[in-house]
Amino acid sequence: MPRILVGAIVLLTAITLYGVFDCLLRDREHIRIMPKWAWALVILLVPVFGVVLWYVFGRSSFKPRAESGPVAPDDDPEFLRRIADDVEAEKRRRRHRAEAEERARAEKHGTSAAGRSEKRTEEQSTDADPDNGPSSGATGPAPGDGQDPKPGS
Repeated sequence: MPRILVGAIVLLTAITLYGVFDCLLRDREHIRIMPKWAWALVILLVPVFGVVLWYVFGRSSFKPRAESGPVAPDDDPEFLRRIADDVEAEKRRRRHRAEAEERARAEKHGTSAAGRSEKRTEEQSTDADPDNGPSSGATGPAPGDGQDPKPGS
């Protein structure tokens, strides 16, 4: 009988010490209901039930949900905003580059962008102008259709 009693005391002491160290070394985020020091006192002062209470009510085995960002990059609004900004900046760079090339061409040929647009408008209006003649085709018979273009021959 004394062997069983000594074994039970050793086992109880080991479980109590394990509970106290588990309580004291655990992060505050993983402890529920009371602060660490209160749980350590409960474990030490109420030998059997203190450890049971610690494992049932005080110890949290689940990690608290971390405030993590989105898992995938396409779910992250900041990432998507940066992508949109990059795309917009690239469009602006292309537009500025095209405008600079257009200005360089205009300076090379001695005309401005407004002058070119006026010139295009003028060319379009002369194509449709009846005073200048039709823009395509001939008015007389075409050679080779059986009629001689020169009268009297």
